[in-house]
Amino acid sequence: MKKFFFILSAVLSFAMTAPWATAIAVERVNILEEQNIEQKIHELSEEWQRHFVDSVNHFLEKELTRLRKDKAEPKEGVKNQIEKYQAELKQGSRDPETFIALARLYDRMQDGAGAIINAKKAEEIFVNQKNVKGTAEARRSLRQYFEKYNYKPEDFDLEK
Repeated sequence: MKKFFFILSAVLSFAMTAPWATAIAVERVNILEEQNIEQKIHELSEEWQRHFVDSVNHFLEKELTRLRKDKAEPKEGVKNQIEKYQAELKQGSRDPETFIALARLYDRMQDGAGAIINAKKAEEIFVNQKNVKGTAEARRSLRQYFEKYNYKPEDFDLEK
């Protein structure tokens, strides 16, 4: 029996050192390395995905906070600013920038007609002053207000 185990161990040790046995061992190591690389790639892609999702969530959270802040702006503050500009106009000021500011305030209050009326007054003054830049800005504001509030320019023509 001892001879049998001795011969068996000799055959096994020869088999383990044979060239085909080392090729099998190398192949096993390569397979393990490939699995390890695939696992690392998977982990890295998950990490990138987490980082991307975190970045997007951070951006969206900041934007949502900004939008809530804009919405939460007290309407009383806007009304006070409107009253201040209207008082300035009652004192005889014909500054087109005041009308533009009023148009923006009315827009913030979701009063499309008020925004359009004040933007039209600003446009009129800019045209009389031959201020091309101011006229262009007033007309751009008018186009935005017409589109936003679903009005047409002829809705505000008193001559027709």
